[in-house]
Amino acid sequence: MHNEKIECEIKELNAIRAMRHRDFKEIEKRYNRKEISDKNYEKQKRKYDSRVEKIKGKIRKLEEKHENKRRENKYLGWSGKNEGQSN
Repeated sequence: MHNEKIECEIKELNAIRAMRHRDFKEIEKRYNRKEISDKNYEKQKRKYDSRVEKIKGKIRKLEEKHENKRRENKYLGWSGKNEGQSN
């Protein structure tokens, strides 16, 4: 997987995480206004926490893959530019 693709996937996952966070903030507001029950709020919070933790795990794996690729390329002396051209 190319570094640019990994970076793009990380950005997409961060965007999804931000949307989930925004949505949960709305749930918190509704809970604070007593529009939803404690039980419903706890259910939504567990669901949010689970989803966000999965996203964070995926991001960590991609960041590790990105770092490993960077180290590998540095070790090999390859900058990632002029791909396909021979020296």
